[in-house]
Amino acid sequence: MGVILTPIFLEYYMLAFFIVFCSCLFQSCWYVLIKSSSNTITTLIANVFGCLLYMPLMLLAGKDIYLLKNIWWLIILSGLANGVVFWLVAYIFRLGSDISFITPLRQGFVILSSVIMSFLIGIFVHGKVNITALATVGCFLIALGCFILPILNFHEVKIKDYFNKITALCLLVGFFAWLSMYLDSYSLKSLGAGLSPFRKACVFISPFRLATCVGILPFLWFDKIKLGIDAFNEKVDYKFGLIIGFSISLAYLLVCSAYSLVSDVSYIVAFRLMALPMTIIAGFIFYKEKVYLGKILGSIIILIGIAMTALG
Repeated sequence: MGVILTPIFLEYYMLAFFIVFCSCLFQSCWYVLIKSSSNTITTLIANVFGCLLYMPLMLLAGKDIYLLKNIWWLIILSGLANGVVFWLVAYIFRLGSDISFITPLRQGFVILSSVIMSFLIGIFVHGKVNITALATVGCFLIALGCFILPILNFHEVKIKDYFNKITALCLLVGFFAWLSMYLDSYSLKSLGAGLSPFRKACVFISPFRLATCVGILPFLWFDKIKLGIDAFNEKVDYKFGLIIGFSISLAYLLVCSAYSLVSDVSYIVAFRLMALPMTIIAGFIFYKEKVYLGKILGSIIILIGIAMTALG
């Protein structure tokens, strides 16, 4: 089961690991800033800016831009799924939840969704599983670490405490985040082997951000009609929107470059969780959030899981 790690194959995985590590720096920036401006209009501004900022990269693609005609519907579906993710994250933070509680919980569901769906798709669609046993164990360890991170006191842990609205919303975020990444990975690989990973990312990133904007728009109406929140009348810090747009788009540009280097999207999902320890540090520095045993133990388990996945 899985893939054989030849020296060249392993080199690609290590390159993907390094690329995603760099993206995590910018991903952590988004986690911190969205906490400061948790409304739907800010996420829309961020994605519009990201679309415009990286549109010139499409010029680097030249005539390869015409390859988008084969995957445009996948980009739209991915953008819609990503729009759901952005709105749900903003909504959860609007409920007043701790950044270091919400982020690991939803990411734990992302990695679980990714591994489970990879097995199902591999078995029933491709006839084989493209993730190794060691990497699978690593992914489950990462999920375990994610669920341990929010624990304040191990003596007071009750499973029933996880059965609440926040957990349900994080579960939804996890699924739609996996769906978006799976569609993106499939889209980029469909562009053909003749293009370099970075060239594929240049073709992809701006249309993807545009599709995400389309995915966010319906939630502006939902916020107003169902929640009584008029996003356009809320106080919006455009500086935050621009910084978030730059950081998330640059982070995902790097991630898109890494998709073509691995056999299964679960590897990238796992590598991206390096951002969690960075987020905990950011939460402590910028919001004076407490660092307790759960965060320390969870971070260690996550790092061990990431190492196993990278070597698997």
